[in-house]
Amino acid sequence: MKYFYSLLIVLFFIACTDNAHKNQTTYRFTDQEGQPIKIQTDFNTFDIFSDTPKPQDIEKTTLIMFLDLSSENSKDYILGLNHLTQTFPKAYIIGILTQKYPNTEIDQYIQTNHIHFPILNPTDSKNLLDDFFKKINESDEKVNPTDETQAQQTDTSSKIPFFVLYDKHGKKYQTYTGMIPEEMFAYDIDTLSKKH
Repeated sequence: MKYFYSLLIVLFFIACTDNAHKNQTTYRFTDQEGQPIKIQTDFNTFDIFSDTPKPQDIEKTTLIMFLDLSSENSKDYILGLNHLTQTFPKAYIIGILTQKYPNTEIDQYIQTNHIHFPILNPTDSKNLLDDFFKKINESDEKVNPTDETQAQQTDTSSKIPFFVLYDKHGKKYQTYTGMIPEEMFAYDIDTLSKKH
């Protein structure tokens, strides 16, 4: 009987997880080695896969930095993210480009800036960052409704770099904009790594 109740609880949690992830949109990328990467997300939940199983397919705390290669502000965070990659080997830290770039340009950027974490280049026409900001704006509108004439289009380029931290179950934990010290990322990643 105890086994039966345990099975029911497990099935309940699986059903809740499936339900939480059912509205995800799929986005396709390649990493700097040309490996296809698939991200499924609805902003509040996040899953990342590769065709060949890699460590990121295992449940991990994930920190995303959205960047474009022309942003000088993005470069300010690279050293810190490199350090976080070494400090938290069980976390998955990635950069996601806001637009598609030629592979040669990405390789040059990675080499020049000594990047030690994966950089994902979009391969489809969807824009993950734009879609994330639409979700954020929708949430803000629900909290603070405004007249349609007052609503302004979000300029995502001014928000770069933009960070999102997910726990190892793929649930959004925190977003970050502006000047974020490495210590803040480290504290939040460490907090999540101690949670089951």
